[in-house]
Amino acid sequence: MTAAEATVATLMAHGLNTIYALPGVHNDHLFDAIQRAGDRLRVVHTRHEQGAAYMAVGAALATGKPQAYAVVPGPGLLNSGAALLTAYGMNAPVLALIGQIPADAIGGGFGHLHEIRDQSGILSCLVDHYARIKGPVDASANIAKAMRSMREGRPGPAAVARPRRAGDGGRELFLAAAQLALDPLHDGLGRHVALADPRVQPVEIGVVELLGDLREHR
Repeated sequence: MTAAEATVATLMAHGLNTIYALPGVHNDHLFDAIQRAGDRLRVVHTRHEQGAAYMAVGAALATGKPQAYAVVPGPGLLNSGAALLTAYGMNAPVLALIGQIPADAIGGGFGHLHEIRDQSGILSCLVDHYARIKGPVDASANIAKAMRSMREGRPGPAAVARPRRAGDGGRELFLAAAQLALDPLHDGLGRHVALADPRVQPVEIGVVELLGDLREHR
């Protein structure tokens, strides 16, 4: 499976059914994976990144549950920044899924489309928890940790960035349950969430089944 498929499966395993978004080339693989998820994950397509982020804030405040939005890096991130600060001030559990330029170009100053200096530093100042996905192996764990961070202590926003070509070339790969066993994660309803390979008996949430369904829609 790809990093994008692992991301989508983990979001659904944690109960998300909607992503507010303004798609862009940096997030193409994410939206491909969302499309393969069918009607289990709805995309609300806004006209501006600020609208996507503020809709996620409003939904989080109205429901009391984590919500997510997805935008491109650079201007997309900056356009949504005011909503992230609002989420921080209002204790709203909002997950920002931010695109990124290719990992090997970060910090190089090559002038990539939507490149911005120190995007990680900017995001770290705006949210309580930030991580960058490196590939399929750590995608699910990073999303799950971000989801958990929004439920622990003072609620607030989290952000996960995924560089282009971060393991989205169609390579098949499974995450072993043992990789997450040392740090069990829960979805807020008391159900254990962990990605497992097909030889491991899945737990209640059935994440393995979700991944299988995604692959069937490829």
